[in-house]
Amino acid sequence: MSLQASTTDTLSHFRTAHDFEAFGEFTSVEEFLALRSTALQSGRSVFILGNGSNTLFARKTVGTAVLKNRLRRWIEPVDRNTVEVSSSCQISELIRYCNKQGLETCWYLASVPATVGGAVAMNAGRGREHGITVMDFIQSVCFIDTDGHEQRVTPSELGVSYRNTRFTGVKPELITSVIMRFPDAETDEDLARQRVRWAREHQDHSGPNCGSVFKKASPGIIRRLRGFRLLPGAHYSRKTDNWIINRSKSHRPVLWLIRIVQLLHRVRRQRAIPEVILVK
Repeated sequence: MSLQASTTDTLSHFRTAHDFEAFGEFTSVEEFLALRSTALQSGRSVFILGNGSNTLFARKTVGTAVLKNRLRRWIEPVDRNTVEVSSSCQISELIRYCNKQGLETCWYLASVPATVGGAVAMNAGRGREHGITVMDFIQSVCFIDTDGHEQRVTPSELGVSYRNTRFTGVKPELITSVIMRFPDAETDEDLARQRVRWAREHQDHSGPNCGSVFKKASPGIIRRLRGFRLLPGAHYSRKTDNWIINRSKSHRPVLWLIRIVQLLHRVRRQRAIPEVILVK
């Protein structure tokens, strides 16, 4: 098991093409530890990749070690309302499981192409104004710490804030599984299916994208940039605020669209914080 050079456009939902100096896939914790050790010994940062649904590789040649999570996908019941689920499991798989069991779930993530590990790492939720996130269902998170030890912690120990946890960003700690408790559903409505229909109507899927670009930004600035492009190949969506639609294999058009928003905020002595993870 070793890190390899790789050239691909499949690791981010922006579908930009990059030369990766150090890429590896792991199917076990042992393989992960070996890859991480090699990366850290060579002085590289480590980024653990799920589906790449909120990732922008910000250089043509990526020096960060990118480790793809290929752990076995599983959902195991603990009791009627509690399950343990692997970090590699798709969030959509978990929602379908809960629906079949008659359990309430994080239905608002049904349109998000994320893994459970990715959703937990970024504290995925419905939006700041709604105040509900995947953390509402989490009892504990099992992860491999920087010393290679397995730890199980509660949400109160994860440094949780809006779209952020201790695992957010370029971090070397691997979430392996999550214990989640879901109450009995109070309605027979398929809220997940309704969410998918809503997303098709209101969200812009006309080209590769990673959903919301900023987790903190002025709505006024974002709104005025609808349809704006700086370089050919990418533009802010005309349909969905705070989304970038990309049709370029280069990361630069996307990166410059992010930078222009940050510059406009600095001019007004404000701050725009990206939700997408920038990996160099």
